[in-house]
Amino acid sequence: MNNFNYTRPPITNYQKAIVDSLACCTVSESSVKVGKTTSHIIWLFEQALKGKKGDNFLFVTPNFPLANIAFSRMKAQVSYPQLFLMNLFPNLDLPYRMVLIFGLNQLMSQTLYT
Repeated sequence: MNNFNYTRPPITNYQKAIVDSLACCTVSESSVKVGKTTSHIIWLFEQALKGKKGDNFLFVTPNFPLANIAFSRMKAQVSYPQLFLMNLFPNLDLPYRMVLIFGLNQLMSQTLYT
């Protein structure tokens, strides 16, 4: 799917360890404003770039405000916003019918990658 140039934004070493982890699950516990959301949306976006037609990718949050924060940050960080075919909360639609979903209630019956 990746028929454009992607350059990962600058991140710290601890964020790089999260994004590049080979573990199937990571836990990030830290204070506010240290980059947890940033590293996680970078990871999710990079997974979506490797996706196949029809794949869905879910950013799970315990509540609506946190999902909206992650959604807004993802939209703001992509330097080529035309990449998103539709960008209305809670979905960011990518080419080839791949979808980034922010929250808990959307498309729960679909195959999701978290």
